[in-house]
Amino acid sequence: MAKRTRWLSIVYSLLAVTSILLVLYIVFSKNLFDSQQLYISNAPVFLPAFEKISFSKKTENKPHAITGVISNVIPRSKTGVVLVFELNAILLDVDTKKMIQEIGFSRIMAYARSKNIGFSSVGAELSRMVYVILHKISGDLVQEYDQVCDHIPACLRDWQTGKQSGSELKKIVLQKTEEHAECFASTLEKDMVSMLISHMLTPESFVSSLKIVRSGLEALKRYKNKNHTIIAFFNSDPITVALLKEKFPELFSLFDGIIVSSDTHQVKPDKEAYAFFIDRKKEYGETIIFIEAEKNYYEAALSYGLEAILITQKSDFLGLNFYPDFTALDKKITEILLRS
Repeated sequence: MAKRTRWLSIVYSLLAVTSILLVLYIVFSKNLFDSQQLYISNAPVFLPAFEKISFSKKTENKPHAITGVISNVIPRSKTGVVLVFELNAILLDVDTKKMIQEIGFSRIMAYARSKNIGFSSVGAELSRMVYVILHKISGDLVQEYDQVCDHIPACLRDWQTGKQSGSELKKIVLQKTEEHAECFASTLEKDMVSMLISHMLTPESFVSSLKIVRSGLEALKRYKNKNHTIIAFFNSDPITVALLKEKFPELFSLFDGIIVSSDTHQVKPDKEAYAFFIDRKKEYGETIIFIEAEKNYYEAALSYGLEAILITQKSDFLGLNFYPDFTALDKKITEILLRS
């Protein structure tokens, strides 16, 4: 009887530990590190004024500098169908276990306790602080942001369009966070925000935390076998792009073209970033479908007269882990093609 009691005690302990790790996995895979696109809440944050640093602002009606070059590189689709993929949360995802190890389990728990928030709120709170700090450093006027991050901080625009290196920006940002410790609720919060910013702006660190979505890779192969033209379209800096190509050659070999902000000098969801696709639709009459994981990118494509699909997520049989639903995506693509 005593042995049975000890055995049950061990089982219950293991189940408890497993439950905690599963909760952390869910929280941090969906809320904390989302492929250089960190989410923030819509709660206003009031911070002391930072010394303004000059960064580029969004410019209207700027010509798309390399439309002609891209047109020559990406030929007309054989089927008249062009599928345009965002990488984030569709084809690439964060290796959550690795990120939790990097941050430290005890630090995550300590932060949750210090803010008196649940695990499900940790990622949103840290990400909100990251973006607020980046906006303050950029001297942006907007003080409140919603979860879709319509307003990209000017400093990130410079980085993702290749105007400033990640190392230069990281140095500025980390220096400012140290100078303005009063903006944070605690030293722990300041240190964790600094860690996230450093991770995001260090291409080697960021890329090492990513893994390929196997179901996404298989979906691309299916579309490729149908002779559809496949294009990757995302915001990133040139060093990160080079490292992604090096780490995931099987994925990038499937693309007929890669259009990235560091080459076009325009960021999604600005209309200027879509100029190539708008021109291509007029010239070739192709059906161009954007596959997005973020609502603002999805809505942007629709507003510019392009087709778009907001990919849905499906869960495993326990409802604990979520993955892009490519079966549903296939059906939506078919529906668009039938009415085109």
